[in-house]
Amino acid sequence: GKSGLGKTTLSTVLTGLPHNARKLDISIESCDWDPSIPSGERCGVLFQQTTLLDELTIAGNLHVALRQHYHESSRDYHKEIKQLLDVVGLDYARDASKRPTEL
Repeated sequence: GKSGLGKTTLSTVLTGLPHNARKLDISIESCDWDPSIPSGERCGVLFQQTTLLDELTIAGNLHVALRQHYHESSRDYHKEIKQLLDVVGLDYARDASKRPTEL
């Protein structure tokens, strides 16, 4: 669709992703979705560009991705996050608590 029609806003609302830390108060009156199905199984997100959530730390961003991938919200991903940071040359102790804009 053309620019400015609200594609990004609609996808933000449907996926529940934060949009530049703004709160969107939108109510959907009718919905064909089964609310018992977790949102991650109802829809997915394919970003047009590499995207990190500025509101979260680097470790927080990785935790979100791992939780979505494995569907285990209570799991401790500390080991996996450290390994992923090592792969890209970041130090867990120094960089995990930074925000994306601080790298």
